[in-house]
Amino acid sequence: MKILLGNGNLLVYVDRFSQLKDFYFPFAGQENHLGKREHKIGVWCEGKISWLGEDWQTEINYKKDTLVGRIIAKNDVLGIELEINDVVHYKNDIYIRKIVVKNLRDEKREIRLFLSQYFNIYETDTGNTAYFNPKKNAIIYYKNNRYFLISSSKVFDDYAIGKFNVYGMKGTYIDAEDGELSKNAIDHGTVDSVISFHLPLEKKSEAVVYYWIAAGKKHGEILELNDHVLKNKPENLMAETEAYWKNWVSRIKLDIDEDILNMVKRSLMIIRVHADNRGGILASTDSEILKFYRDSYNYIWPRDAAFAAIALDDAGYSDLSRNFFIFCNKTITDEGYFLPKYNPNYSVGSSWHPWIKYGKLRLPIQEDETALVLHALWKHYEKTQDIMFIKSIYKKLITKAAEFLVNFREKNLTKESYDLWEEKFGSHAFTACTVYAGLVAAANFAKLLKRVYEYKKFSDAAEEIKQGIKSDFYDERNSMFFRRIKNRDFEILKETKIDSSTGYALHEFVFDANDEILTKEMNTIKERLTCKTDVGGLARYEEDGYYRVSKDTPGNPWFICTLWLAQYYIKIAKKLSDLEEAKKILKWTVKYASSTGLLSEQLNPLTGEQVSVSPLTWSHSTFVETVFRYAKKAETMKNTR
Repeated sequence: MKILLGNGNLLVYVDRFSQLKDFYFPFAGQENHLGKREHKIGVWCEGKISWLGEDWQTEINYKKDTLVGRIIAKNDVLGIELEINDVVHYKNDIYIRKIVVKNLRDEKREIRLFLSQYFNIYETDTGNTAYFNPKKNAIIYYKNNRYFLISSSKVFDDYAIGKFNVYGMKGTYIDAEDGELSKNAIDHGTVDSVISFHLPLEKKSEAVVYYWIAAGKKHGEILELNDHVLKNKPENLMAETEAYWKNWVSRIKLDIDEDILNMVKRSLMIIRVHADNRGGILASTDSEILKFYRDSYNYIWPRDAAFAAIALDDAGYSDLSRNFFIFCNKTITDEGYFLPKYNPNYSVGSSWHPWIKYGKLRLPIQEDETALVLHALWKHYEKTQDIMFIKSIYKKLITKAAEFLVNFREKNLTKESYDLWEEKFGSHAFTACTVYAGLVAAANFAKLLKRVYEYKKFSDAAEEIKQGIKSDFYDERNSMFFRRIKNRDFEILKETKIDSSTGYALHEFVFDANDEILTKEMNTIKERLTCKTDVGGLARYEEDGYYRVSKDTPGNPWFICTLWLAQYYIKIAKKLSDLEEAKKILKWTVKYASSTGLLSEQLNPLTGEQVSVSPLTWSHSTFVETVFRYAKKAETMKNTR
C-alpha cells in the first residue's frame, strides 16, 4: 500500500509506514534520489524509540478528490497516534508533511519525534554532502546541480549528520535510539541525517509539526523555496494544493456510480503524476520491480503514452496530451519511427531488442508505437480542433511517421517488428491494425491541410493494409484471426495462439464491432482467456508466463485486457441492459484496485493480490477511456428510448 504525489517535476512515493520510498527530481520518473534506505519516522518515549513499522497499526489513503495523502499510525503499547498528511505542492517543487502527534494516555509525557533522511543523489552514493545550516534551521544535501533542503515549522531541537552503509555503519538514525543526537554538523560521501523535536504533551493532548523538503538545481533555488514556505506558511501551501486538485477533477461530471466516478478521478490524477512537464508520460514510477529485474518501467513507451493521451483528451485535459505530442515531435527519429522507449529528458531508454536478428540488420522497434501516436494525435485534433498546432508538427512528426509506415511494408503486410508485448518478432495482427489506424489518421491530416498527393498515398496504403489483414490474417478454416503470420524473412508462421490484443485491435481499428467476422473471435477470447477463478479477469494470451502464478489459468489477469472486453461490450450494446456486462468489468476493476486506488499491471488469479508494477499508467488510462465510452453510450441510449 502506498501513495504517490507529484507535480510533473517532483514525484514522491510514500508507503503505509509514512516512509519516503522514492523521490524523483527534476523529472517525473527520472533521477530517483532515494536508493538504499527510505526516510523514516520514529517516536521516542519512556526511554526507547519506535520507528514506524510492523508494530504500528496504519491506515493509508488520499483525501477525497485530491493528491493529499492521509496516514493514521497508532501504537497501542506506546499510547501514541500520529496523523500524517503529505503533499507535493502543485506548482513549486516542495514536498510538505504535517504530523500531528497525539498522546492517548491520561498522563503528561515527554515525546520526541525523530525524522531521518537519506539522499542517493543522481542515483549514486558517492560524493554527496549534507550539512546543517543554523541560519536557516535546515539540513542541506547537495551534489553537482541537485540540492535538497530539509526544514520545519518548529526549530528542531537536535540533529546529526553522518556516514551510512560504510565501514559497517548502519546509519546516523541509530544515534536516535537513546533519544539524543550528536549534533555532528557535516559529512560527505554516503551520508544520512536525523532531526528531532521535543514535544512535552499534557494528557490526551497533541502537537503539530510541519516538515518540508525543497528541491532545486541551485543553492539559491532551495533557499528561495524555503523562504516561500516560511512566508506563506506550510499549512496554507498544503491547503491551496488540496484546493487545486479538487478543482482539477471538478470538471469530471459523469452519470455513473459513485465508486466508478471516484476511481476515474483517482486514475486521472495518477496519470497526471506520471505526466512529466517536458511532455513524456511515464509507464510507471514504481521502483519495486528493480529488486527483481534491475530495470524499471520509468520510461515513456510511445504506445502506453498514446493511450494515456487519448484518455486525457476524453476527460478534457488536452493541454497534457498536447505536451506529449510535442515530446513526440522532438524524439521521433529522422527515419520516422520511434524506438521502444524514452526517458523524460528526451534521451533513448534502455532496450533488449537487438539491431541484428537472424543474421541481418533489423530495426529494434515495435511498429505499433509509431502508428498509435498518429492515431492518438487525430483523436486529439477531433477534441481540440487546433489546426495551428497540427500545422506546426505536420512535416516533422505526421509526415515522417506516415512515410515510414507506408514504406515499412512487404506487399500488403507490415514488415517484421516486435509485438506490443515486446516478446515476439514478426508480422502481428495487432501491429497491422494499428498501422492501418495510423495511416488513416495521417490521411485525415493530409486532407485537412489539402495535401492531395499525401492524402492519396496514405489512404491507398491504409486500404492495402486493411485488405492484407482480411486476406492474410484471417483463418477461414477456424473462422478466427491469426495472432502472427510471419517471422524470419516473411517465413510463413500462422500462429493460432489466442491473444486479447488481436480481438481488441480488430474491433477498435479495422472492423465494425458488430461484424459477424468478429463474433467468434471475441467469444473465443472470452472463453479461453478468462481466468476461471474467484478473481476472474482476462489474461493477455494463452500460456502467458510473465509473473505467471498458476498453470491452471491461461495467465494472470490484466486490467487492460479485461477492460478491452468491456469496450467491446459497449460497442455491440443495442439497449441499456446490454451495458451491464461492461459495467460489471468496471466494478471488478474498482474492486481490485489497491486501498489507495492504484491499478497494477496484473493480478494474482487465485488471491486478487496486485502483481508487477503498481500503478501502471496504461491500466488507469484504459479504465478512464472505458468509463467515458460507457457513459457516452448509456447517455445516447437514454436519449433515444
